[in-house]
Amino acid sequence: MEYYTDTPEPVRISGTEGCIAGWCFTPGRIPVTGVGAVIDQIKVQGFIGQPRPDVAQHFSDLRLTDCGFVVRFPLPSREGRVQLYADLSNGKTEYFAELPCSLRSSARKARSSAKVDSYSEWLEQHDTPKALSAAEYRQEVQQLPHKPLISIILPVFNSNPYFLWRCIQSVRDQIYPNWQLCIADDGSTDTRVREYVDQISSADGRIVVKYRTQRGNISANSNSALELASGEFVVLLDHDDELHPAALQQVVARINSDPGALLIYTDEDKMDYLGRRSSPAFKPEFDYDLLLSFNYLGHLVCLRRDIVQKIGGFRTECDGAQDWDLLIRAVEVIDANEIHHIALPLYHWRMHEESTAQNLDSKPYAQKAWGVVLRDHAVRKSLDVEVEHGVFLGSMRMRRKLPAGTEVAVVLPEGLPLHQVADAIHSACPGASAQFLFAGPQGLRCAASQESFETIADLDVAVTIFIDRALECVNHKFLEELAAQALRADCGVVGGVSVDPERTIVHSGLCENESGPLIDVFRGLSFSSHGYMGIAKTVHQVSVVRDSFFAVRTSMLAEVGGVGRICSMSQEDLGTALSRHARFAALSVLVTPYAIATLASPVPEKSLKAGTAIVRSSWVSETSLTWRRGVINANLGSFNDMRRILCTGQFD
Repeated sequence: MEYYTDTPEPVRISGTEGCIAGWCFTPGRIPVTGVGAVIDQIKVQGFIGQPRPDVAQHFSDLRLTDCGFVVRFPLPSREGRVQLYADLSNGKTEYFAELPCSLRSSARKARSSAKVDSYSEWLEQHDTPKALSAAEYRQEVQQLPHKPLISIILPVFNSNPYFLWRCIQSVRDQIYPNWQLCIADDGSTDTRVREYVDQISSADGRIVVKYRTQRGNISANSNSALELASGEFVVLLDHDDELHPAALQQVVARINSDPGALLIYTDEDKMDYLGRRSSPAFKPEFDYDLLLSFNYLGHLVCLRRDIVQKIGGFRTECDGAQDWDLLIRAVEVIDANEIHHIALPLYHWRMHEESTAQNLDSKPYAQKAWGVVLRDHAVRKSLDVEVEHGVFLGSMRMRRKLPAGTEVAVVLPEGLPLHQVADAIHSACPGASAQFLFAGPQGLRCAASQESFETIADLDVAVTIFIDRALECVNHKFLEELAAQALRADCGVVGGVSVDPERTIVHSGLCENESGPLIDVFRGLSFSSHGYMGIAKTVHQVSVVRDSFFAVRTSMLAEVGGVGRICSMSQEDLGTALSRHARFAALSVLVTPYAIATLASPVPEKSLKAGTAIVRSSWVSETSLTWRRGVINANLGSFNDMRRILCTGQFD
């Protein structure tokens, strides 16, 4: 047997799995029909058929074009050796290699004290499944009161055979057994796809298949898969991605603990050819505005099937963004409290040249579809907006329009020279109509007429913007963006992003911290950076806005105490009170990156001490955080609630 292993020794790809990749063929060119490994005296099937044109060229034999193999196997219980074997078309099995394997499975370290320098280390400590037997797993599942059928929607077309094999195998490896895999093939011309799908569906009755006789598109193909579904819930799966073994178990556990959940989404990460995981996306709790910026829900997504039927499934005009469109239409008909987040990376997005996981330019038609998705949403919701591309590729913006004639008041603290704010605003927003007022112990005073006001109603303005310090400059349409967002019926308070003269973020809203005070997640980040997942450059929800500047509908001010209380409160206290009032009323507390102010002077050091270059704080105690070569070295707890553990960089 001629062979070569690209991995001279087995490669550890997770806390539970190893991998060997390479190529093999017989000198007599007897076809190799299968490969596998023997480890701990257990045979594990691998995949043969990966394209290896380099091997075919080297040996001048086109028959060797698909002689590549990949074998993934459970880590051994002790150090030993891995034997590789090949099944031949003549019915014989030939063992052709024996490799040392020291990739022993290790116990998890204590979460409270273990240090990690990379995502792979975090997976080793936190992602290793519980050491239960198959019988114990089945017993856990049997104890669930409700065990719904989950229909997994899988559209395929000329899929990479190895990726498709791994994708379907990840479904068959699920701890939760009550699933249905609905495969729709859109007329694949690669005969290997149909051969494999026929073989696997014959072997497992839970797999149902529809072969489309007329080529369509991804949405039509996905709808064909939906037609096969009979489950109470549906899960969306791409043909080159993989599910975590516990994915469906975790979803069904949430369905049991929260029967009102109609849409469930999880965290995700990316996976390379061998199966090594990287670039985790630890997501926020549901954030409507963030969803309108890009499809941060991503995968894994589980929806009640009757909701998908109610909204009409996938739309062909949104090909390339069909999942995003489906989710936005679903969100339109369900309540936010019916949307649940499982804060675990249970979906693995495959990275390869034709995947948007690695290259957004791989599907240029998707960029056109993004605009269709948002413009149609705006029409359905009667929103007066303009749809534009966002700050970074892959993001979008729904620019809210400010109604003509809207009156805006800008309130400054007594003693702050008017010109230190007004000059910056008038130079950037020359057409803006705003009254400037001072707030002091005696109440509110108009800067132009010196008139005083006893009640908020006397202001006769729709939006009030509070600014508490001198500004060097603001961006174009600074006032318009704040006022337009504040006037939204679903918005309670809106802040922007303030930066120092060195263009470093000083304030960008405060988020809840699991173990301490509120933190400004992006404070200390260069303004040119997009932040973790790009969130710093999108409209998104926070817990509190209170520093530098924020805007609110004037009618809300009376609800927190009127002029007297407002003038007696510091801006920090007022922002906190308004934010809490908004959240109690189920209104959003927002930060928009399209309202930017550069502060005229450095911010006192004490204002910067919490959150500088911060990572989502339930990962770390702030004093233990250091950055080295873009890699995190911190005391890691759990990755629960993106609101508490946003970060400004990514794992390697």
